[in-house]
Amino acid sequence: MERAWGGVLGRYWYRWLRGQETHSRPTRRRSIAHQHVLPPDARNEHAAWGVAVRSLYKAASRMPHLNDFAQKLSRSVGLIGQRHGALGSPDALDPKNKTWTDSRNLEGGKQDTMTILTGLQELWAKPPKGTPSFLGVTLYELLPATSVTAPLFPQDQRREKLSQLIDQLDAAHAPLTVYTASIHESRDKARAEIAFRSVPDLNLPDSVR
Repeated sequence: MERAWGGVLGRYWYRWLRGQETHSRPTRRRSIAHQHVLPPDARNEHAAWGVAVRSLYKAASRMPHLNDFAQKLSRSVGLIGQRHGALGSPDALDPKNKTWTDSRNLEGGKQDTMTILTGLQELWAKPPKGTPSFLGVTLYELLPATSVTAPLFPQDQRREKLSQLIDQLDAAHAPLTVYTASIHESRDKARAEIAFRSVPDLNLPDSVR
């Protein structure tokens, strides 16, 4: 059974078919990611940015629910077209796969949407030329709340309180009750869908409708 399934899952099936119980080892979530294939009408820099922010909102809104803080943020954009005339770093675009990828640290672990959005803006500062066709946003190297120090500076405290208030309004009414103007045209894009490999958690914010 292990050879047939290519791993330990075969052993589980062997036991399940005989009515035996199995106990999985506890696991910890390592990342929260959202990927989206852009429709033809969104394959331009302006619309792609809006969808990227929309995807970030989805990922960041789940952090408080999961009680996690992200230490890193990454952005990946698939591009159609040549790299000539790129405005970004010469190494920012993979010439083989034509993807524009980069990441940045979120010092100490961050959970509030506004701070994480600032990080995404920095990663999007100089996009290379090309037609965007796909994008992904990932929050990773997650820390539990017990491992994170509360913000010390007043501006960080205000930003965190603002994000908490936005989360409360969204939870009380509907996702994206309050949002930044940059996603106004993209708020109905990048909706949650049922994945092939996992069952969606309907308790998470902005989940499958």
